[in-house]
Amino acid sequence: MKLRILYGLAKTVMLGIILLFILSMIPSGIGIASEQVESSPVQSSEEYKIFLKSRQFIPTAGITPSAETKITTSSLERVHVLMQFQHIPNATERKALEEAGVELLAYVHNNAWFVSMPSSGVAIEEVTSYSVRWIGEILPEDKISPYIQENNFGDWAINPNGTVNLIVEFFRDVSLDDAEQQRFSCYDSTRCNPRTRK
Repeated sequence: MKLRILYGLAKTVMLGIILLFILSMIPSGIGIASEQVESSPVQSSEEYKIFLKSRQFIPTAGITPSAETKITTSSLERVHVLMQFQHIPNATERKALEEAGVELLAYVHNNAWFVSMPSSGVAIEEVTSYSVRWIGEILPEDKISPYIQENNFGDWAINPNGTVNLIVEFFRDVSLDDAEQQRFSCYDSTRCNPRTRK
């Protein structure tokens, strides 16, 4: 009988110790969980910094007025802009963007791309629903190498008559005919044939 009482008492004490241990762990667990939530990384504005050869900037979320004007008033079927997303689009989002007519051309930095998209106001409304954080215009200085802007040419590029050989690159979605048309409308001082690269 005494053995049974001792066994019951030991069992009760052991259950009490286990219960105290569990209760002491609950506040610690809550503290740990709250610390984890508080220290979880929130995307800072630096994480949205865009690095181009011509400039570095942190865009304000939304669409810039110049990009909106370009998209809605361009006489071209498609326009090229910079587009930054909240995160790198996954396969489903990329497919949805493609179906909306948006082509991701070249990755820039921090979830930003050079993109080609349809020129219409409808396109803006449709595209901004795909975790798009910012849309901005590609500035002229973004398109020209800093070396060219500073007239810093290698000797190999300078011809005897003082002209300079330059390579003009177009986005991959620009046809050769459109590139040639651009050459005649904007770059008539160049003597480059985009078909032969001479």
